[in-house]
Amino acid sequence: MKKPSALSIASWMFGFAIVVGGCAGSEVGGGSGSGGSSSSAGTSGTGTGGTTGAGGSSTPGTGGSSTPGTGGSSTPGTGGSSTPGTGGSSTPGTGGSSTPGTGGSSAAGSGGAGGTTGRGGTTGSAGASGTTGTGGTTGRGGTTGTGGTAGAAGTAGRGGTTGTGGTAGASGTTGTGGTGGSTTSTTEVWVAPDGNDSNPGTMASPLKTICDSVNKVGACYKLCPSSYSCPASGGTIWVRGGTYSYPNKIDIGAIRAGTATNNMNIFAAAGEKPVIDASGLPTDALTTTGIAMHIKGSYWHVKGLEIKNAPYNCIKIEGGGNTIENVAVHNCGNTGITISQYSGSDMSVGPPGSNNLILNCDSYNNIGITGDGEDSDGFGAKKAGGTGNVFRGCRAWYNADDGFDVYGWTDPVTFDNCWAIDSNRRNATNGDGNGFKMGKGPGKHVLSNTLAVNNTKYGYTDNGADATSNCTNCRGCGNSSGLNDSGSRALSGSVTNLSPCPSSSALEAARKSDGSLPSF
Repeated sequence: MKKPSALSIASWMFGFAIVVGGCAGSEVGGGSGSGGSSSSAGTSGTGTGGTTGAGGSSTPGTGGSSTPGTGGSSTPGTGGSSTPGTGGSSTPGTGGSSTPGTGGSSAAGSGGAGGTTGRGGTTGSAGASGTTGTGGTTGRGGTTGTGGTAGAAGTAGRGGTTGTGGTAGASGTTGTGGTGGSTTSTTEVWVAPDGNDSNPGTMASPLKTICDSVNKVGACYKLCPSSYSCPASGGTIWVRGGTYSYPNKIDIGAIRAGTATNNMNIFAAAGEKPVIDASGLPTDALTTTGIAMHIKGSYWHVKGLEIKNAPYNCIKIEGGGNTIENVAVHNCGNTGITISQYSGSDMSVGPPGSNNLILNCDSYNNIGITGDGEDSDGFGAKKAGGTGNVFRGCRAWYNADDGFDVYGWTDPVTFDNCWAIDSNRRNATNGDGNGFKMGKGPGKHVLSNTLAVNNTKYGYTDNGADATSNCTNCRGCGNSSGLNDSGSRALSGSVTNLSPCPSSSALEAARKSDGSLPSF
């Protein structure tokens, strides 16, 4: 074999360098830029380096002496390999996945398409000997990755259904000046036989009880929630028609009071007739539990009710400044309507047992808890004292004891246009049968335009009073023992026998529409 010359070996090695340089330009990712071409061996002049390939730089040849230019071989152009184009790989487009809409389901967005891989620059061609090698072309960057498509918006979650507001508690009835600082107090409360004490007490949703101090329920507690808390402007309990039966008495305490100018009222609803049947109360006559309506407070006005079957009094008044109007009581175990004096009364809100008005009321068929007639009067004011009490337009009939009795009352009582009829027609063993009994006590009571008819004893008697009571136009007839007791303290003034004598049925007939007494 022929031995190769030194020149051919150098040429071979130069070519090998070119091949190796081109291979070195390859890069995974963007395609490799081809290496710059190497310049041929320089002449005696310095060979200029290859121009820098855009993206594939070539170091210049360092001089071209007679020896081959050391830069005649070119390292691959810098950047001959290209990094992937920015965005050549793409992260999913923002929003490419969408969070589900609140409460809704959402399809995730598709991922962004990856960018294409940048192509490497071409290898620069070799420069002629001594000339600058042509730089490799710039590798093109990868195309920008297309952003991911926007994820489809999640369907809107459906909001929860609106919660319905809670029902009103009943303080939980709301208390006076309720939550939020309201200063408006209740001034009207309704009760009805089919009401419920958990109701708010409106006309449409009434209470059942007027006032029960044992269970602390009823309309009086709605109007006056605590001590001395009745509205300053007064208030009204409207009582619907029908029959009421309570386990405890209607108890108006001394601390629940109106004022002289603004009463607290218990009124029958217009055109309706409420009836209180007290037959279910305790029957112990020695206590106050058998009283159907007990008024220890002051400045209350009761109108239009019927009260019956109380084991003791149907109405007992122990406060001051109260009015009982157009009320009918009957079949009571003691006096139907009586005034007394409550020792626990607060004098600042009204003197006990004083200035009470009983107006256009009827009291009848009272016989006593045992049936013997003792103290079963129509009206009374007994064993206490108090000024300014008046019975006006009142009528008592068929009571087992007396029509009107002020036994032991220490202050003058006024009777104006009142009638006493048929006292003790039941022939009760302890019934007296007087029309008007004006003692026993200090006396000095005042009677005007009164009528005593068909009583089984006297029409009028002082009953041993210490002083004479005065009559103006006191009339009567048909009384078994006479019109006027002729005792030492006989009534003075005008006491006249009627002739003809009116019948009991005419006198006991229904009242006129305005509440006044019937004509005879």
